[in-house]
Amino acid sequence: MGFAGTEGWLAASSEPRVMRNFENTPREKGEIGARMAWMGQRFAAKVETRAISNPSDQGSLRFDGSCVGMAVGNWILSLGYPEQWWNRL
Repeated sequence: MGFAGTEGWLAASSEPRVMRNFENTPREKGEIGARMAWMGQRFAAKVETRAISNPSDQGSLRFDGSCVGMAVGNWILSLGYPEQWWNRL
């Protein structure tokens, strides 16, 4: 339990993918991002952000993959921003 660490990445491509799939290939011309996660006894959180150069959808800052969660008895309540790979055309 506790801080789960951080991760950062940098991606670039002269020919970004037009057709989307589940590969970990760049989808824009340039991207830099970071992820941080924390888990406690009842709460968990993950913040993931990325900055995009020349975005195809005018969204130069994205939070895809960020979420918070809370355990309540045998239930887990969560709120998040899922990765939106399907609408980046």
